Amino acid sequence: MPPSEPREPAIIAVVEQCELRAEFARRLAVMYGTEVPAYTTLLDVSHEANRDVLSARGANAERLGTSGEIETPTPATATEGQLQ
Repeated sequence: MPPSEPREPAIIAVVEQCELRAEFARRLAVMYGTEVPAYTTLLDVSHEANRDVLSARGANAERLGTSGEIETPTPATATEGQLQ
């Protein structure tokens, strides 16, 4: 067998760990949303609820996570309209 030709060195992109995790989570959510359409609806509703909280509380809003969780108001944190 003839000797193999030298290979070009591989180009490796450096990606921050948080960027890698975010991209993985995004792609996983897209894949899961394709399999379970209600999941995509849940994410849409969660994002809308989070936007509403941020809009109502502005800088005073507690930091919301990126996983799409819905913030449920408690008597201590709710506005008057949310308790009616």
